[in-house]
Amino acid sequence: MNANFRVVLDACVLSNFGLCDLFLTLAETPRLYQPVWNREILDEVQRTQTGKLGWPEALSKSWREAVESAFPEAMVTVQASLVAACANQEKDRHVLATAIRGHADLIDHKGSTHHIVCLPDASNGLLHGSGSFNVLQRCLCSRFCCNFFGLLQWGLLLTVGQ
Repeated sequence: MNANFRVVLDACVLSNFGLCDLFLTLAETPRLYQPVWNREILDEVQRTQTGKLGWPEALSKSWREAVESAFPEAMVTVQASLVAACANQEKDRHVLATAIRGHADLIDHKGSTHHIVCLPDASNGLLHGSGSFNVLQRCLCSRFCCNFFGLLQWGLLLTVGQ
């Protein structure tokens, strides 16, 4: 099984070692999904690791080098003009822009099913709204859209059943 389902992993998910380990393990070959992030997300993870979590700088740097080496296709470059066009909460605009630029199917934000959103084929009208990703949570999508944890459970069942 080699899924091409693309999911933006926000810093909240990657900073939590248990969630990070789980999600990145499931993204290894044969992957259940493709992770997507940008430099700002990884910068935020490193700030959290060295600040709030007290990781040594060398360990945080080693983590980032390992993640970038293992998943080079996950890195998305986001233009400032796209970030500026997003009208969700300012601190989360780069995440939405990453999802759009990276053709992501879902955003895993804060590792919670309440913050996982579906993205349609086109971003028409989805760059405006109040709240973090509220407008996206209400969207009707033409792509297959589901709860990511449900997808993981389904994928794990398929993998175990083979």
